[in-house]
This record gives sequence, structure tokens and C-alpha cells, in this order.
Amino acid sequence: MLITHVHTFRTREKGNLVSYAPGEEFELPDKIAKEKIAAGLAKRAGKAKGRGSRAKPEAQTAEDRANAIGVAVLDLDPKNGEHYADEVPLLSAVQAVLGDDFPDVTQEELDAALGVMQA
Repeated sequence: MLITHVHTFRTREKGNLVSYAPGEEFELPDKIAKEKIAAGLAKRAGKAKGRGSRAKPEAQTAEDRANAIGVAVLDLDPKNGEHYADEVPLLSAVQAVLGDDFPDVTQEELDAALGVMQA
């Protein structure tokens, strides 16, 4: 199934690490794609263009950015000092999870995402 992910998606294809930017279209097996869509991590994309075809990324909405930031926080290890300080996720660690192709996250965006997660 052709999907777009809300944050950077990394996978291995033919032994090579491949990264897809937020909003980029790519193929996943139907079962995995449906799980990601159900979890709010991805959206179904247009017609399939073949595995690995790349579309121009869509503009991110504030909601997409907030979701991606929240997912990145969940990927961090609270026991790792490079990820957390005083039980708070570090902005640099969140940005590292999201990748270089994700526009810079502000502290205000991270604080807002954490507020939603704790509500």
C-alpha cells in the first residue's frame, strides 16, 4: 500500500538503509501500512507508482508536526542522559530522532506536545 508518513521513516531495502521524509510517498506491505494508519502515524497516499517512488513532500500541518514530535519522544530512552535531563526529553534528542529532513523543532512545540501527551 502506498502511504505517507508523518515523520521521517527509515527502513532497509535490499540491504541499504533508506529514509523517507515526512509527506513522501512510499510502499509498505498492506498489514504494516494499515497498522501505521490506524496508529495515526501515516496516511494512505495516491495510486502506487512503484516501490521507492518519491513524491514531493506535502506541507506539514501543525497537527502532523505535533504527532511526529510525540512519536519521536516515545522513541527516546528515559534512562539515557543524551535523551533526557531531569525527566524531560531533550530537544536535540527529539530532533535527532526526526532526522535532518524534518524542519527544526522549537522548544515551544516540544513543550506543547509533552502537554498533550501528559493530559
